[in-house]
Parts: sequence; C-alpha cells; structure tokens
Amino acid sequence: MQIKNLNGITDAQMDQLMGIWLSSNLASHDFIQPEYWRHQREAVAKELREDDVIAVMDEDDETILGFAMLDGEVVRGVYTKTTDQRKGVGGMLMFALKATHNHLKLSVFQENEAATAFFQHHGFKTATAHKDETVGEEMWEMKL
Repeated sequence: MQIKNLNGITDAQMDQLMGIWLSSNLASHDFIQPEYWRHQREAVAKELREDDVIAVMDEDDETILGFAMLDGEVVRGVYTKTTDQRKGVGGMLMFALKATHNHLKLSVFQENEAATAFFQHHGFKTATAHKDETVGEEMWEMKL
C-alpha cells in the first residue's frame, strides 16, 4: 500500500472514489436514509475536484483502497473500501494528514460510535456538539 496525493482526478479514479464514498457511508450510517447519500453524489464529486485528496492505493494496480478529503484544516471525510476496513488503511490516511497539519478539525455523527472512537484513537478530542439540520442527527465537532 502507498499514499498518493490525487491531483487532477481521472474519470476512473472518480468512479472509484465515489464508489468508496457511497458504500462507506451506507455501511457506517444505517441511521440515515440511503437516499440522502445518493442525493449528495454531485456535491461530493465537486468537492473531490476542489479539495485536497489523499489516497491509499494498492502498489500493484493502483486501485484506491481508501481516501481522505481535506479543505484547509477541515477533514471532510475519511473513507475506506468496506472490504479493506480494519486493515490499516484509515490509519495510514490519518498518519499522512497529521504529518502535514498540526491542527485539524472534523465533524462526525454521534451515532457513528466506531468513527468517533477511530478519531479519538488518532488524537482528536470532542470540542462541541451540534445538530445537522439536513438529516436531523447530532454531531460531534472534533479537533486535533
């Protein structure tokens, strides 16, 4: 596995990124209607083209195993192929983010306890709570 900054995302990479983004969100947010995620696809594709994107890739065939989206110091998301979760991909992404940024912040749904624990394991602290009005769910604001 290798870390790679994705600049000038190709159509093939975009297909992989969007597939990982959707399947990861559906698997980890069963408390949110699946249609919500499907309706966000266009906005997320736009963000992927505008944000900094780092990916963990298979060294042999450059298949994307996971990726993180970053807008300045805001981590918009860390996503891993569902088949590659708990294999160190997310940890590699967090290590890469922390190597280049002293301060990071993110939001995570409170009901997503696995993600909250993952970010806490990587040094994030819960700062505040707020309600995401779009889906009506409580979120943690976390900071590193």
